[in-house]
Amino acid sequence: MVVYLFLIACAKVKAPVRIAITSGMCAFFLYHTLWDIFLFLCGLVLADLNYIHTEKSEAAKKSSLSPRNGTTRSFSLTGLHSLRQWAPLFRRITTEKALHNVYWVLHFLLATYILSMQGRDNYPVGQGDPGYVFLW
Repeated sequence: MVVYLFLIACAKVKAPVRIAITSGMCAFFLYHTLWDIFLFLCGLVLADLNYIHTEKSEAAKKSSLSPRNGTTRSFSLTGLHSLRQWAPLFRRITTEKALHNVYWVLHFLLATYILSMQGRDNYPVGQGDPGYVFLW
């Protein structure tokens, strides 16, 4: 219900603003240990980010298609010549791509840390409170 109400309320808002509002609401619900609402809204953030990423990657594919010829190169993973075949792909890795990958790895680590948090309902303070239990 919360997801649908939020989507109706933010229907006319642009994606970056919606992501910022959703992230703020996620922080609010995380602070008040309302995990179910927090997780649903985090799913909305992930869906928005996936949608934006898909749009950008499809636009990049359309702009990078070259009508030179219809042949495709095949890459093999075996043999000594495989490094020479993969070298052009490694040259295409830009700083932007590397930062993009670092961004997602840091998000994964943050999510793992948040998943390690306990709720007040599960372990009230002073009654067998284990503190943070790391998942790693």
